[in-house]
Order: sequence, then structure tokens, then C-alpha cells
Amino acid sequence: MKFLSSWMDKKLKVVIFTLIVVILAAIIVFSVGNTTSNTIKSTDSGKQGLSLLGNTIQNNMPLGISLEELSKHDSETDCWVVYQGKVYDLTSWLTKHPGGVKTILPHCGTQNFEVAFKAKHGNSKASLFLQVSKLMGDFQLKGNLN
Repeated sequence: MKFLSSWMDKKLKVVIFTLIVVILAAIIVFSVGNTTSNTIKSTDSGKQGLSLLGNTIQNNMPLGISLEELSKHDSETDCWVVYQGKVYDLTSWLTKHPGGVKTILPHCGTQNFEVAFKAKHGNSKASLFLQVSKLMGDFQLKGNLN
């Protein structure tokens, strides 16, 4: 009888161990499945990435930002620029820019930023730009505001 009891204890331990392993595996598979989403992440750890939901970004901005929309963000307190076909918010960087606010401000709300940026920095500051800016969406040229 003692042998049967010992055998049952071992079998119960094996069943419990197997259940724990299965549950942990399920948790890992489930969590990996949920984190694999269509997310744009900023390289600046202080900023939260934007999750793409269908055709909009969480802040309800359309993925294709028009020139008309871009032109609304042309001030020191709201500065969007175009760089490599994407629209970025540079508002929080303006006052920290070593060259001063006045060097970037004329390019806020326009398509001109990339040309001026590359003329001044080439590609040497591209990674810094991506760290200090916030991606807002793709730029979609839909007309001219001249």
C-alpha cells in the first residue's frame, strides 16, 4: 500500500509539473501574439509609440497627412515638418535645438525642412532627428497651397 501511495504522489507531482509548464507556455505564446502588432516606436524612450489602427493613428490623425493639414502646424508651440516622406512633430525639440528656434521655425508647417536640414547637417544628424521628433504619419501631397 505504501508503494501505491508513493507512486500516486509521484504521478500527481508529474501532472502538476506538466500543467504548470503548459500554462506557462500558453502565457508566453499568448503574450508574444499580442505584442506582435503594427506599431511605430519612437527611438526616444521618453515617448510612446503610435499604434496603427486600420487607416488612422491613435490620435485620430489620418495616415496620409495632407499639405493643408501640415500647414496648420507652423508655430513654435506646434511645429510639424516633412522628412523622407513622413511628417514629424518637432515642437518639443525647438527650444532645445543648439542653433536656436529661429533656424527651424521657418520650416514648420512646410515641405522645406528636409532640404534645409540636409544642407546644414547632411546625413550626420539623421538619427538624432529621429530620436527627438515624433512621427505623426505619412506625408501625402494633395495639391499646392501657393
